[in-house]
Amino acid sequence: MTLGQLRRFITGILEKENQYPPAQFQQFLLFRDELMMALENDLGIVKRPGESFDSYYHKLDRYSSSWSLGYSTSQVVRKMSVLMDVPGPAG
Repeated sequence: MTLGQLRRFITGILEKENQYPPAQFQQFLLFRDELMMALENDLGIVKRPGESFDSYYHKLDRYSSSWSLGYSTSQVVRKMSVLMDVPGPAG
């Protein structure tokens, strides 16, 4: 799974916020935050206070699309897929 796939996956869920019960969507946001912490720890990609997610995702896009996420991060994405009842990205 590449960072580009991850970005598209998260963005796809965020765009459908109103299709999920509020409690379920809050769980997704918690997992998204956990994922961001994994990216910060693995790559040093940090979302600064007040920074928009568009800007944050732009930082992700600067990394090579061939770079793959590690196991721990992929595990978080699988949790999000199950939680939000959507297919996870291939990879």
